[in-house]
Amino acid sequence: SNTTLLLLLLLLLPLLSPHRLVGQSCAINRVRCCPQQPGVVALWCDNGSVRLLDVNQQLQQLAAETEAGSKASNKVQVNPLQVHSHSTEGFAVDWSRAKAGRLATGDCKKHIHVWEPQEAGRWQVSPVYNGHSGSVEDIQWSPTEDTVFASCSTDKTIAVFDIRERNKAMLQVPAADCDVNVISWNRLVSYMLASGADDGGMRVWDLRNFKEGGFISQFNFHRSHVTSVEWSPYECSMLATTGGDNQALVWDLALERDPEEEAALAPEGNAQLQEELPSQLLFVHAGQTDIKELHWHEQIPGLLCTTAGDGFNVFRPSNL
Repeated sequence: SNTTLLLLLLLLLPLLSPHRLVGQSCAINRVRCCPQQPGVVALWCDNGSVRLLDVNQQLQQLAAETEAGSKASNKVQVNPLQVHSHSTEGFAVDWSRAKAGRLATGDCKKHIHVWEPQEAGRWQVSPVYNGHSGSVEDIQWSPTEDTVFASCSTDKTIAVFDIRERNKAMLQVPAADCDVNVISWNRLVSYMLASGADDGGMRVWDLRNFKEGGFISQFNFHRSHVTSVEWSPYECSMLATTGGDNQALVWDLALERDPEEEAALAPEGNAQLQEELPSQLLFVHAGQTDIKELHWHEQIPGLLCTTAGDGFNVFRPSNL
């Protein structure tokens, strides 16, 4: 029966998917690996603490496995390298790619801290950076300037900070008429920033002309709040978004509508192109429930992974 088959698949899944479990005493809001040291992991916990873990041993065990499910995946305990308690929980966390080991975290009470790596595997956590009046929802370091990061907030703004000035943001712009949930800094074109908001809107900003209403593109295709946005690491004009409408969308800003080409292809197609469909919309991935995050694979062009309330999806759009 279908029930028996489902039960069998659930029993086999741990055997088919090698993994290691690292136990924690709290729920985890967000996880980020240090790009220069992937075994160093930052965890944003729902008890208001940020924990840094070294999981290199677990990664080495997985790399050494020659057969799926060759070892039982028992839960292990890993002592944190360091723990810092914010005044409340949060979701904003990002490692710098320009300065190894540098980390920024932001919480739901508008507080941002920068973590500076020290000797002997320790970090010095800064006093609070001031600038937002609402919950800090996301943080992104500049891909080229090691002292600069951007943040977005429920105060409807995007702010750009320099870590040498804690009392105010260098730039701060109203970015939506509602909460700004997520941002992504383009690693290939360092003056491009994308943002996703609570009204389902995605905007693209040119930081060389960063001002209110100064976004260079806007798309309102999501029918609910945007939960994730990320630029492609290998195509400067491509990015992907996820939303509360249970859709993952892939965009290419270099695409433009060509009416002549559409007319020529119309007899071959089995459906007419919707006029309201953005020409930059490249691919729609559906079928998951409560999608929270999306990431591009760093080594395999076009491969994406989404995390959702009903599991993980790993896919490659057929038209990439």
